[in-house]
Amino acid sequence: MMEWLFQHERIADATAFFRQNGYVGFADLLTGDEIAELRAAADGAAYSGDKLTIINDVIFSIPTFERFVRDKRLWGTAAALIGHPIELYNSKLNAKPLVSETGGEVGWHQDFPFHPHTNYDSLAGIVHIDPEGEDAGPLKVMPGSHKLGPLDHSIDGRFAGKCTVLPRFDAVATLCCEPGTVSFHHCLAVHSSEPKRRAGHRRLLIFGFRSQDALQLAGTVWKSTGLELMAREVGERVRFPDGTTIAVRSDARLTRMGQVRSSTMG
Repeated sequence: MMEWLFQHERIADATAFFRQNGYVGFADLLTGDEIAELRAAADGAAYSGDKLTIINDVIFSIPTFERFVRDKRLWGTAAALIGHPIELYNSKLNAKPLVSETGGEVGWHQDFPFHPHTNYDSLAGIVHIDPEGEDAGPLKVMPGSHKLGPLDHSIDGRFAGKCTVLPRFDAVATLCCEPGTVSFHHCLAVHSSEPKRRAGHRRLLIFGFRSQDALQLAGTVWKSTGLELMAREVGERVRFPDGTTIAVRSDARLTRMGQVRSSTMG
């Protein structure tokens, strides 16, 4: 398998790898103390039986996670990989069942169809909280699949939540990680994970980053959508894949933190 983990000082090489393959990882963004702090914060999440009950918009449930998403090491790296000023569109804590050896499988899919935008400049930044060997059901990615564009995720016109026609790829990358590894994958990268075959935690803190000029077109608009992490540079304009931009009414752009929070808080 190609070496996909980089030291952050090699951000230029990591960016080139990401744009060629659709994923990349860093082993040195977080310190040992910070990894322990994140693990302790994740330990406070609620479980029902062996399944996690807190998932989306987790920065509002666990303050430690909000502090980390505002850390420039994370969002600055995301902006470098995308090549545009960025903002947040979701935050979630994702975990496979603690005990079950059959639950927690995620089929091959792209993230984009779950939350389509006017352009493809978005990615998931993942903080891997627990050790992830092959028996933990780690992320698997088809290198270069992000270049295929959006793939069909529907059956008989209904959204199926996974690719219904899989592309043929010669290689699949398995992203085994140590605690504290931070990985990124493009919104069009085809990826999956198998069930966990060992007891214990397999938790991912996932931040959805997008370019500031990407407008969400469908799917759930999360409370954390539009959280500004860096100075806004593009104004009230949105961009399409061919480079076309259009101005939008600010009250029609349901992507600003204040608008979304006011609508959900009454």
